[in-house]
Amino acid sequence: MKKVLYTLLLYIAVCSSNAVAGSKMDRYMFVADSLFANNEFEDAFRVYGLAMKEDINNPDVFLHAAKCAFILGHSPIAESYYSLCLQKGGKATDVISGISSSFCKDAGKDCLLSTLDVIAREHPKKEPDLLLVLARHFFSEKDYKSALHFARKCAPSDESCKILAISLFQTGDIDNAAPLFESINKNGADFDAAIFEGNLHLVNARNIINDCKDTIPKEAARNELMLAKFNLTKAYILRNSDYIKVQLREIDKLTNLISEPK
Repeated sequence: MKKVLYTLLLYIAVCSSNAVAGSKMDRYMFVADSLFANNEFEDAFRVYGLAMKEDINNPDVFLHAAKCAFILGHSPIAESYYSLCLQKGGKATDVISGISSSFCKDAGKDCLLSTLDVIAREHPKKEPDLLLVLARHFFSEKDYKSALHFARKCAPSDESCKILAISLFQTGDIDNAAPLFESINKNGADFDAAIFEGNLHLVNARNIINDCKDTIPKEAARNELMLAKFNLTKAYILRNSDYIKVQLREIDKLTNLISEPK
């Protein structure tokens, strides 16, 4: 019965059929997915291979084949197929979901991150960089701890540097975020870098003024306020914000305060 099912479905894939319209690859995928749903995993795996030969650049083929390979116990092949899915432009969300339900079923985030590490390390591709794809995905999900995990391993680039800087800041590591934001801010017009530097200098000015109420080191405070205003104005030009308006008004008040004679 199983052999009959396999032969019948394969016949549908090879022949033109109103039931399964589309390319030959689409028909192979229909057959493979049907076999997979019927728990005919070995036959499904073979037909996924035929689909790959028809369209080697289709990420969905590799995604489905990876799930099948894992069930059959072919873990290295599953890893390589998940990697190829990403390399062919597949959604990181789909790959992560597949890994979570296979390699890391009933396991935590550490399993997911370590499995993705293996995939990126053992099945590398330069364009696009898998590590950057993964850092970008977790960053877009506001999972800054996981974004940081991959951003730290990325080749230096404008995007990876910004993901790293913001992720460090969001996870509380301001000391290491600061030089990255400073570098980004010097090299171009970037809202996040400008507002970070502006707020940092404003905090420095507040600390100087609050810690030395009787004898404020006015020159140091004035320099910090000047840098704060410069950067926050730059951020405001890039993106109008009521929050920045409030910060700029505070800078003016503090500047007037230290300019008043004692």
